Amino acid sequence: MPLFYKYYQKFSKDAELEILEESFYRDVIQRCRLLRNHKHKSALRMINSTWMALEEIINTFQPSLTLSCCTDFFVVDLLERVGNKNGIQFIGLARPSVKQRVMFLSNQEFRVLDHPDTQDINKIAEEITNPNFMPTKNNFNIPGSTRFLKDKSLWIIRRHFFDFLRIATRDPFNPEYLLNPKPGDDYYFTLGDYLKMSQLADSDWKVKLNNTIFEKRLFIGLQVNPECTVDYWIKDLELAQYKKALNRLVKCLTRKGYTIFLKEHPDMYGRRKFSDFRDLIKYPGLVFVPFNINAQYLIDNCKSTFTWTGTIGMQAAIHGRCAIIAKNMYYSTQYDFIHVTSIDDIDDLPKRIEDFKLPQNLKPTHERIASKIASTSVPGSRSISISKDDIEGTNILINSLNKYLPSCIFSCS
Repeated sequence: MPLFYKYYQKFSKDAELEILEESFYRDVIQRCRLLRNHKHKSALRMINSTWMALEEIINTFQPSLTLSCCTDFFVVDLLERVGNKNGIQFIGLARPSVKQRVMFLSNQEFRVLDHPDTQDINKIAEEITNPNFMPTKNNFNIPGSTRFLKDKSLWIIRRHFFDFLRIATRDPFNPEYLLNPKPGDDYYFTLGDYLKMSQLADSDWKVKLNNTIFEKRLFIGLQVNPECTVDYWIKDLELAQYKKALNRLVKCLTRKGYTIFLKEHPDMYGRRKFSDFRDLIKYPGLVFVPFNINAQYLIDNCKSTFTWTGTIGMQAAIHGRCAIIAKNMYYSTQYDFIHVTSIDDIDDLPKRIEDFKLPQNLKPTHERIASKIASTSVPGSRSISISKDDIEGTNILINSLNKYLPSCIFSCS
């Protein structure tokens, strides 16, 4: 983007870089996986240049609304912040775990778009209560070593390819080209990480599960990380920091006699740094479950679950469990979940879990969750593929945008 480089040259190494508030820079940098692994001064220059370029674009075209897919890097974040400063509404598009639906977000909150009709609620309730419901498809049959070698090879090829594009296109600071794990990044994984993580899985996890009383079992299903839903949807920065929040959670609950069953997300197996777990190994109340165990089994056999923003929270509540989540999500209701909004809230969890009464009749729970999903999403597809179903879904989304955007803008106001 020529505008970006025009401003980037103005912020020379000797220029004043902090032209905005210090807290603003800290928040933007910590939420973006690219910037927080970048040299600080270079990150400040990238923020300033992007901010100035976006502000010039908005001042030139005077839009009434900015619309974008939700992504996990700083450009979209700044687009919303620039819009807020200039009184322009921003709407982010995101996909829920149900099929052919799209959510609208603004200022990290889900927009309640309309009173959902009974047909939508019943359709969503039928989908999420289906025994075969699975938010993502994972191929557990591929051996872990094969998955690791495939992922690692693809990331290496991808990094070198985009490094070439940075030079060939004379666009060295294009975020899409820079968003690849490289040595030193907090999400860069190595063969050593894979080998050490492989040894953490406890072959006796089921024995330990059976030896723990039901009320003291808690299942933590890790999410893909870095991820937009954690980095940008959770307002409390400390809670959004995976390693810090996980350590505090394990420490707090194991001291109160809970046994925590921790399972890696299948798509992250071998892609997480061992150092993220080094401090957790010392807790005898923590059990590492093999990644290929179906999460639903652990949900069914533990009273409580914890997730930041993942669909494990929804699955747990649907099956009558105590679901702890780190944000008021598109599926969460007031009485069917325990909400943790700051890292300090973790200290109160033992008492809140103890006081949580598991529902005996699940039908009202299903109706409330389905109604919440229907009220925070609209029909349509946000997919970028060109399959027949996704093209049809995109056309449906266009109709939904025309129908619901005016009320969404009003609710933002």
